[in-house]
Amino acid sequence: MARVASQLLIVLAVLMLTGTTCGRGVSIESEVGPTYTLQVRNPNPFPMTVSYDDGTGERLLGNVGANGEASFVVSRPASTQITVTARDRSGERTARRVVTLRAGATEVVTLTT
Repeated sequence: MARVASQLLIVLAVLMLTGTTCGRGVSIESEVGPTYTLQVRNPNPFPMTVSYDDGTGERLLGNVGANGEASFVVSRPASTQITVTARDRSGERTARRVVTLRAGATEVVTLTT
């Protein structure tokens, strides 16, 4: 009898956990959408933090070291015309470039301040 009761409790626990997790809203996107590549060059003697705005707000891409370059991927932008903004650590020096993204092409952005 104790064995049947313990098995019944296990089954009830599994059903309870399944019921609570199935009700959650989960967003699954099956389509990846277009992606674009940016090659960002920083000829300045200081690192810069790079972001872009596609008309829906600014999104961080990452950092580019002093006298360095980095590649970034922009995925599913709201517009193919974006504004790339780079700022130094203090926020005193800023570079802005308008870029038109093209599928299959790498857009090169040079951050001169």
